[in-house]
Amino acid sequence: MLVQVEPSKRQGKSRIIFNRPLLREDIEVDPNGLMTVSIDAEGVYEAKSKYRYSLQFSLNDLQALTDKRNGSRRIVISNAPRQCL
Repeated sequence: MLVQVEPSKRQGKSRIIFNRPLLREDIEVDPNGLMTVSIDAEGVYEAKSKYRYSLQFSLNDLQALTDKRNGSRRIVISNAPRQCL
């Protein structure tokens, strides 16, 4: 998985902060089907610092990613609440 960061409101340099395949230990699935991918990656401004980044995906989020990859234009809207980690 590649994680690249760049300024969102102005022109600026982009920087790759993570670039390796995901490992089993990077991924957790809770009993409700929420999938969390957690990685330790470099900081935005300096490579010496490491930060933990976590992304949480619902089943609808994963379906949207799959649909996008397969060219579907279907949009799934869910009112399911998200929990903070």
